Amino acid sequence: MPTKVIELSSGENKKTRLIDLILMIEDEQDHAELVIDALKQVGNIRKVVLIKDGDTALDYVFRRGPFQQKSLSPRPALILLDINLPGKNGLEVLRLIRAEKRFSTIPIIILTTSNSLQTVKKTADLGANDYVTKPADFNEFLTRITGLGKYWSTVSELPMQKGIGQ
Repeated sequence: MPTKVIELSSGENKKTRLIDLILMIEDEQDHAELVIDALKQVGNIRKVVLIKDGDTALDYVFRRGPFQQKSLSPRPALILLDINLPGKNGLEVLRLIRAEKRFSTIPIIILTTSNSLQTVKKTADLGANDYVTKPADFNEFLTRITGLGKYWSTVSELPMQKGIGQ
């Protein structure tokens, strides 16, 4: 099963709200490691579940196959979704998740190397909450991901933190 759970924080940073779980759907190991390193710097994200393909991600979200038990697939507070994935691509994953009303409160952030205006529009039309490009520069990449984590934990009110959509 191409799934990995990464423990990031115990939630000791009381200045910001704790994000219990982020689901990251990313097939590039190097990109995933950079995102995880940047999210660790945020300090209030408890876990990241890393899934490397669209089909397994859908099984996780919909609690199918090996993820039928709720304990094996806790509901994410936030989804980071790459577009270019093996199996079902990110656009299809986004479309299928957004087709289910019960998942409408989970913010989905597209995190990809593509900066095509057509792709940005398509993801917005499909219901993505945000679109962030992965820059080639390492320091800029860390700055963007750290900023993303801080935004979703300090500025934005995540529905899961308010008990909505559980």
